[in-house]
Amino acid sequence: MIKEIIQFAVVNTTNMVNSILNNRQAFGTTVVFDLEDGLQNIFDIKQSENLKEETRNLLFNALNDRNKKTISEYGIRINALSSAEFYNDLKFLRGLTKNVKWKYVVVPKINSQNDVVNCMNAFTENDIKFTEFIPIIETINGFQNIKNIFSNKPNKLFHRSFWGQEDFNLDLKCWPLKDYTHSDYWETLKIFITFIENAGYHYINGPSLNLSDHAVLKKILGVVSTICHLDFDQVALSYEQVEFLLKIKDITPLDYSEIVTNKFYTEEEKIDLAEKILVQFQDNQIPGKSFSIYNGLIVSPHNYQAALNYLLKIKLTKC
Repeated sequence: MIKEIIQFAVVNTTNMVNSILNNRQAFGTTVVFDLEDGLQNIFDIKQSENLKEETRNLLFNALNDRNKKTISEYGIRINALSSAEFYNDLKFLRGLTKNVKWKYVVVPKINSQNDVVNCMNAFTENDIKFTEFIPIIETINGFQNIKNIFSNKPNKLFHRSFWGQEDFNLDLKCWPLKDYTHSDYWETLKIFITFIENAGYHYINGPSLNLSDHAVLKKILGVVSTICHLDFDQVALSYEQVEFLLKIKDITPLDYSEIVTNKFYTEEEKIDLAEKILVQFQDNQIPGKSFSIYNGLIVSPHNYQAALNYLLKIKLTKC
């Protein structure tokens, strides 16, 4: 059963930040401010840096202007330990007033137990107050090292984790990216969930990129509930998804065979799909955010990059 709903929020205006801070979240939901994937411009590295810095400044001003009220009900996703932005995030977090205590800090691209330890040490050394550390496993290296990452017994600080399938598929260099319609997606997820649950950890299910079709999300939840033996958490990307999830009383277990299509693509179809993704992404970008929305579907920068990589590969092969 779903234990908590986690809503990732990409904020780029003061009004957006204050709207979140001024409105109590529904019981069982937590807003996570995103400083990572939601804030990037894949066409302009400098613009990506500016977007992240602008959001840090928005959050800094808003959080430090709360009349010394304790703030402890929000989470934050920062950038990967291996990136320069991680240290910019640390500087921002260190500068916040002492009344800010993050419910949890989410860190992407964790690849080893050393990464976990190094993050924890960095937070301690910079006097960053938080209740929980949540890693995202989203690289081939990280997936292969899950035995190492989850080698210690879970504790209050670290007891659950995500699998980031979009980055993982991008790392695999596959096209199209394998989503819930492909059996490989579910088989990989089963390995991840089974391992971390056997180690005593809980799973956080990633978001559905289909913002308009809640029936799809319900089917995904059905399959996840079949795989999970422990309670799990669910990520949402919109208020509409949160409202839908809050109304769910029971989840009907579902075998993934009932929703996969395992569509086979010829080379021509792969090229055609890749070209369509490029157009959909370029023509429907959301200002100040990393993604596009086309017909109710989020077209992620990962999908765009995977499509572009495939077309470049085909072009080089034919040269």
